[in-house]
Amino acid sequence: MKTLEDKITSVVEIGDTLHSCGCAPYKIEKMNEVPQWLPYIGLIVLSSSLGIIFKARGIDILYGFPIAILAMWGPLFLDFGSGLIVVTWVTTVLITLYSTWLAKHWI
Repeated sequence: MKTLEDKITSVVEIGDTLHSCGCAPYKIEKMNEVPQWLPYIGLIVLSSSLGIIFKARGIDILYGFPIAILAMWGPLFLDFGSGLIVVTWVTTVLITLYSTWLAKHWI
């Protein structure tokens, strides 16, 4: 199974393609300028902000965090070699099942 780093580095980019065919005079090394912690903080801030905008209760915002996590990172971490379309479908099914279970048992 590929690690996250392997998946990121295996993406073909236009600059790499142009450089390999000799169309680009030089190659610029790519560096991730986004800090590693920023997506995690961003998910919490974005989910909380949307909850506040729509006047949700605090407990409802907490119930929504697993859905936000699944929506943001599900297709990336649930990829077992089956392709993006299948993984997106699996993520959608998991979100639906969690929402249905939550509505039936807790709310």
